[in-house]
Formats: sequence, structure tokens, C-alpha cells
Amino acid sequence: MKKLMLSETWLYRYRFVFGYSVLIVTCLFTLLYRLGDLLPGINSLEADTAAKSMSVVDLLKYPVDFIYHLLQYASISSLGPSAFALRLPGVILAGLTLTLFFYIVENRFSKRAAIVSTLLLVSSSWFLNFARLGTTSTLTVFLVLLLFFLSIKLNQKHSRFWLLLLVSAAALSVYSPYFIYLLVTGVLLSYPSLRAYLKVAKNRDLYLALALFTVLVLPLIFSAVNNFEIAKELLVLPDRFPNPSEYLQNIFGVVGHVIWRSEAFPVLHLGTLPMLEIFSVSMVALGLYHYDHELSRHLSRLVLGGVVVVIALLAVNGDQSDYALLLPFVYFVLAGGLVILFTQWNEIFPKNPLARLIAVVPISILLFIVGSYHVERYFVAWPNTPQVTVEHSEAYVKINDELDNNATNTSVISSSTETRVLHPLEIHYKNVSFVADISDVAETSEERRLIITDKAYAELSKESKKSLDTPSRIVPSAYTSQAATLWIFDISL
Repeated sequence: MKKLMLSETWLYRYRFVFGYSVLIVTCLFTLLYRLGDLLPGINSLEADTAAKSMSVVDLLKYPVDFIYHLLQYASISSLGPSAFALRLPGVILAGLTLTLFFYIVENRFSKRAAIVSTLLLVSSSWFLNFARLGTTSTLTVFLVLLLFFLSIKLNQKHSRFWLLLLVSAAALSVYSPYFIYLLVTGVLLSYPSLRAYLKVAKNRDLYLALALFTVLVLPLIFSAVNNFEIAKELLVLPDRFPNPSEYLQNIFGVVGHVIWRSEAFPVLHLGTLPMLEIFSVSMVALGLYHYDHELSRHLSRLVLGGVVVVIALLAVNGDQSDYALLLPFVYFVLAGGLVILFTQWNEIFPKNPLARLIAVVPISILLFIVGSYHVERYFVAWPNTPQVTVEHSEAYVKINDELDNNATNTSVISSSTETRVLHPLEIHYKNVSFVADISDVAETSEERRLIITDKAYAELSKESKKSLDTPSRIVPSAYTSQAATLWIFDISL
């Protein structure tokens, strides 16, 4: 009997072509759509992150999350200081993160589970808020998945190449907060696999791996010895540890943030809504059941162990910007729940192609509704909320506030296209010099402040930028209707 063309198309021959196409288009849209101008400017978290990415010399002295800052430095140097340039490194890391996530889920389960779970991840408002934000949160998610990926590869093929890559990634991850604890936990949970590998590994490879790890970590050790704040940030040490009652409440708070109710934090999410909706919470519950029955597997131990350890760490001193660390573990568990759903569904419709095709329809509609909910929540509801707009502009220092605070010995450099915008300010602030270039800044023996708009900064020559050294602050501005940034310098030309 000839198969129906419809069932042949969607259930067999072209199902993965269709799935890959939808996944790629969704990734490109959600990660790049209006990356630089979805909001009227940058927020304080992005400004603080960008300020650390302006000088390689300063980064060598304080190398926390140096991978992200180097990427951001390269992006700003190439594209100029704009919201798009500040956020582009996070989007690049997010793309790599999705690739690793897809491979790990496919390796552990199936292509179908990998496509669907990656679609849910890339359309998740939780993921998008971190991926499209110009902060180091995306690096955290990427490093977790990179370590998972390399450990799986080493477990599959005991070769020097994968060993050295894993050791290198582990050493570089130590430069980010929390990862010292995660590495120790990973080694302990991987003990059965590690013991099997040590039996067949060559001593020369092990000595080489140890030497490589030491060389890569030594700069961090030297920096931490000279500056205890580095060690404190990497170990995430609080000023005061919570008492047992507070700690228990914090644990419930972390879990509740994901599945029930979050605390308002307009920079990262909408209102007090949890990070997951009811369908994803149900899949996580199913996934916990799935992983609990497979603790003999290497990945299952890492995922469940990681969930427990991350929640325990966040309950000590974590704020909402640290919750990115929990995201990959949650979505691995969610992928396990999807596998149970698909397995049970296939058992109901085991052989009849038409019945299976009809059965796919309600699941597809449900997944579309979930994805649409999160996409609209991030792209429509979140940026149009007054509290969010305020966080990205008016709540922080505008250019006129800067001039109020620094009316004496202050100079402003703007682009020729911004003359009309700044002309009213030039009339109002008589003590401020509005100039077109650094060479026009008047010399004085007193301390001075220089304010440069983002357009003017992009037009400066390399020599002028070098003479400015590192900006003392980078602040969001709402002096125009376009996304804008002010670069504040304490100058002594």
C-alpha cells in the first residue's frame, strides 16, 4: 500500500529538513532582531560590563570573565561603541551555546528531542534576556555546555586531543565566578568514568594535561594574590553568610524564581513572572523522573548533581544576574521530560502513519503556543514596560545631569550630526565647553571631565583614543530618541 504523501513528507523523509530549517530561522530571528535598538539605550549592568572591556591592560590586572571582555573589546574596537557592539559578543556565545546544547541532547537522546528542546531554549525569554544582554551571563551558560561537551567527547574517545581541550576549558572556566565549585563537583560526580579513563591513559598525557592546567591558571593566581577582591568575586563570598533559616528561604526563592514567582528585576525579565511557563515546568518534572532512573549514566549524574549544587550556591549569595548558571541544567532536565512525552505518544500511535501524523498536530500546536508566549513576552511586553524603559534610560544619569554635576572644567565632544540635539544644552550650560575634537579641549592645571557621545567616540582617531586612556564611567543616556551612550573620562591631556 502506497504511503500518503503527507505522512511521507512530515513523518519520514523531510521531517528533519523541516525541523532544521525552523530551528535555524528561529535562532537567527530571536538572537539578532533589533539587537541594538529594541530599547532606548543600555542599562547599568551593560555599562559596568563595557567599562571593564575598554582596556586590555586593566583586564590583565583584573582578569575575571576575561574571555567575554576580550570579545567585547574586539567588538567595540571594530564596530564602534554602540549598543549593538556591546551585545554582539553575547549573541555569538549564545549561538555557540545552542550548537553545543543541540549536540549534547542529540548524543544523549535523539535528533527529534534535540530539535524541539533547542527550539524551546532559543525562544525562551529566560535565555533571550541573558543572550541579548551585554553582560557576562552568556559566557557562564557557554562554559557549562562546553565542559559538558568536552567531557562527553573524552568519555567516548580516550585521546590526548580531547583531554587537553577539556583541561584547557576547565582552566579558563576558573576565571569565571562559581566555576571552581562546579569543577570540583564535576570531578567527584565523574569518578566512575574518571577511574576507567585513568586505567588506560598514558602518564605522559596526564603530566602534559597537569602542566597545561597549571600554566593557564597561574596568571589568575598571581592576580588574586595581589588583589583579594578577585578571589572574593570568583568564590562569590558574601559579606555575611545567611543563617540556616535564611538559607532555606533562599533555596525556596531560587526554585520559586524558576517555576512559581520571581522578584521584580526589570533589567532581566518581565514583572514577577517565573522564568518557565506551566508546560515547561511539567516537562522539568517529567525530566527529573527520567534522570532519577538513569543515575548510572555519566551525563545524568552531572545534570542532577549540577542542579543541586547550583541551587545551593545561588542560595548563599546569588542575585538574579547569576541565575544564568541554572539555565543549562534546567533545560537538560526539560529535554528528558520531552523524551518521555514523545515516547509515550509513540506508544499510543505505534504503526499507523496517518494516526501518528494527526497525533503530531496537537503537540506542534502546543510547542508553537509556548514559543510564541516567550517571544512575545520578550520582544513585546518586556521592552514596552515603563519600568524596563526607565532602567535603560531615564533612571540613570542623562547628559544634562552629568553637566549639572560637572559644570566646571567639563568639556563635551559630539558628532557633527548631533549639533542640533546638543545646541540647547550649549546655551544653558555657560561653563561647559562644547567642542568638536580633543585638540579643541582647553588645557588647565585642574582636574577635568570629558564627556563624549557614542557617535563622536566612534569618529575619534586611534591616537586620540589612546590619549584618553580608560573611561572612568560609561552611562546610558536618553538625550535622543536613539540608543546612545556617554563615555565619561577624567582627563589630563
